[in-house]
Amino acid sequence: MFGIDIFEIAVEFRALAAVGLLLLVGNWTWERIVGEGEDPTLSASKFGLAGGFSALVTGVHAVALVVGLAVYLLWPTFVESPELLFIPVGLVAIHYYFEDMERSSTGLFRGEGDD
Repeated sequence: MFGIDIFEIAVEFRALAAVGLLLLVGNWTWERIVGEGEDPTLSASKFGLAGGFSALVTGVHAVALVVGLAVYLLWPTFVESPELLFIPVGLVAIHYYFEDMERSSTGLFRGEGDD
């Protein structure tokens, strides 16, 4: 009616949101590589009269959740060019590597240090 195509706006918004999410993960990754960052953490909570809800996602799981959402938002792009999936998968792999290195150096999750 006014020359505004709501579909085009939605596609652009999805792309902008996905790029923002990938920039967030890129920042987390850079901080981990240079040794300044801690484990990425996502938390949410909602409390009301009927009860409450709380969720905490950390480390590589937080990265995978954010990357998965970005891939979902950009799915048509990845269908057209599946080789682009190496970027988000690589980001998750980098975080997995650093998390695994931390576990092996501290002995956590292997029954060591439980004295």
